[in-house]
Amino acid sequence: MAIPKNICFFVIFYFFLAPPLSAAENKGVYKYIREDGEVIYTTTPQNKGDLPEQLPEIKKENLTSKVENLKQNTPRTCEDHGGINCQAGAGVEKNVICHDGWTQAEIPYRLACVNVVLKIINTSLVGQDGQIMDYDKKKNILDEIKLKRATAVQFTVRNNNTVKAKDVLLALQISRNEKITALGSNYIEPYAVEDYIFPIAEFLKQPKLKYFNTGLIKLECSNCM
Repeated sequence: MAIPKNICFFVIFYFFLAPPLSAAENKGVYKYIREDGEVIYTTTPQNKGDLPEQLPEIKKENLTSKVENLKQNTPRTCEDHGGINCQAGAGVEKNVICHDGWTQAEIPYRLACVNVVLKIINTSLVGQDGQIMDYDKKKNILDEIKLKRATAVQFTVRNNNTVKAKDVLLALQISRNEKITALGSNYIEPYAVEDYIFPIAEFLKQPKLKYFNTGLIKLECSNCM
């Protein structure tokens, strides 16, 4: 028996244009709990009359809209404009000016170009031959100094800003009125590091050496935050 052409056309048209149904959409999803407490999901009902679970609707997020919202809520910087030009001074809104002259960056000039942030990034020991030695930070530094026969304790400091740090001082505060000042540069260039040293022989003789365990290391500069 021949199938009419209009019926064939309808079947082919429906096959290609009708939205496909997943197994879950076609049969539903059933939830069962075994005697041992294990939860099982299946598309095949175990008992006649079982009703499928009410599953939450799957929604597709608008990623383009999310990206645009993030862009709008992210402060504008000089990253794509040659970086911050602190020498140009502050803009009209007291924000920074970029190297290409762009003035729409939302970064306060005082925060980026006036106040400096210094950070101690490493502490190490100096050996008798001048060799830099790491030590176990979990152990008592006094014991490590004696064990490794260190001649000095070295602190490495980084300037995390675009501005030169001035009048840098790193000291071990022993008491309210007494401190031991480390040897080192009195300035740190932008994004540069400097080493500051406490010579054991001169500055940390007993009993002052013990304060390396309980003393407060102070790091400051005249234009620090």
